[in-house]
Amino acid sequence: MKKSIFLISAMLLFCHIQAIAQSPQIIFYRGLATDYHVADFAMWSSDSENYAFSADQWLGIYADAEGSPSWHRVIPDVRSISYGAPWCSLQSYTEKEQTLEIYNQHLACRQILAESKRKGAIPVGTKGMLASFDGMLTFTPLLRNEKLAGKYPEISRTGIRMQLENLLPDQTSLPDKRIMLNEIYARYGYRFKPDGDMDKYFRAQPWYTPSYDNVDAFLTYTEKENAKLLRELLSPATEKLKALYIQQMTAFCRALKENDIDYIKNSTADRLTTGADTPVSWEKFKTLLPEFSKLMLGSYSNCPKDVPEFISYNAYYPQYPDIYSNAHFDYDEQRQRYLLTYFTLDDNCIVENSKINVRGTLINKDYIDITQGEDDSAKTSVMVLKTVEMPECINGAAIDQPEWNRYVQLIIRQNDRKKFDDLVGKTVTLNGKVFLAVSAGHYTPVLLENIVIKSVETTDK
Repeated sequence: MKKSIFLISAMLLFCHIQAIAQSPQIIFYRGLATDYHVADFAMWSSDSENYAFSADQWLGIYADAEGSPSWHRVIPDVRSISYGAPWCSLQSYTEKEQTLEIYNQHLACRQILAESKRKGAIPVGTKGMLASFDGMLTFTPLLRNEKLAGKYPEISRTGIRMQLENLLPDQTSLPDKRIMLNEIYARYGYRFKPDGDMDKYFRAQPWYTPSYDNVDAFLTYTEKENAKLLRELLSPATEKLKALYIQQMTAFCRALKENDIDYIKNSTADRLTTGADTPVSWEKFKTLLPEFSKLMLGSYSNCPKDVPEFISYNAYYPQYPDIYSNAHFDYDEQRQRYLLTYFTLDDNCIVENSKINVRGTLINKDYIDITQGEDDSAKTSVMVLKTVEMPECINGAAIDQPEWNRYVQLIIRQNDRKKFDDLVGKTVTLNGKVFLAVSAGHYTPVLLENIVIKSVETTDK
């Protein structure tokens, strides 16, 4: 039996870590069977508890025993705090083989982080992995917590595409982006070009130890994706596209003002859509140009506001140049210009990121987050508002779909969680910033964040 327990580390990359439900299984600890059961551990499974821990508190080294030749390191990804518990990647190090491998499947941290609730072989408060390996329930203690070094630790654990506004705001400079990119590699001890800018910068950092000429094998999925995007944003090709975008959007707005039909037609895609991706012919669009021009040239957004603001942006994402609330442009490689591909004339719709009031009943919803799997291990819980009063339409939302706004997922600040938990089942009016789902991990098409409770309705007895 001890031999099989010792092999757990080697098996880790090949065994699926299963969700731990209330189970009568015996729990093994340091190679021995114990009288512990799952109920003897705090599983940190509710949203309110998950929000209480920072990503650095999830990060640490786990080993079957002190001095074990193998250890595991859980790498949290706080992008998923928007959906529930943080997700984790897993690194496994084997001293005998001198190998460090990455298990990049995202796991819910709550599945592998537990804390003993009673005395015995595992003292009260001991934290570690409580996971099932080939049906054997094993507790692997946390030996030490870690903190990610550097100026931008979130770039190593949070997907930029998921939190653009928080991680890479528009004022982020190009030198900042270079440090973000190279910190990913520096944290693993990458050797930079001697006497180069990055070599000089990181050698001045007390945490940096140059050790490897290639650290690609160490990178997690999140780090690889962030590095790929940062390289793209730093490339000369991206800067060229940004300059072209500014030039062509300025010209397009001028053409609207001067009613230059030829220029507008030359800057419009053959497949133009509106509303819920409804195709619109050029002939039809031409009849709508007066109304479209009025919206685009209005003083509150679009040409007068969005173009000047975009010129000052340091960040540019060629995947989705969408700075207008009434129009979307995509780059056409063949014609080498940006073409109008989508427009909307429904100025009565709420613009995404606007502040809105919503009235409804607070409830908790359990669902399977398909971004983490499709079985019970991916079950999570979110707080939603079952709406009673909601704006009739939101720009970009699929309002032609039935009950598109029946439920609204709430993104609640950590410090406010208990306050909202106490109001479950009550009818409330909330004010917050509305945005549309950007991931399969979002439970509802429309979500609300930066929430303020405007009123709570009471029932007189």
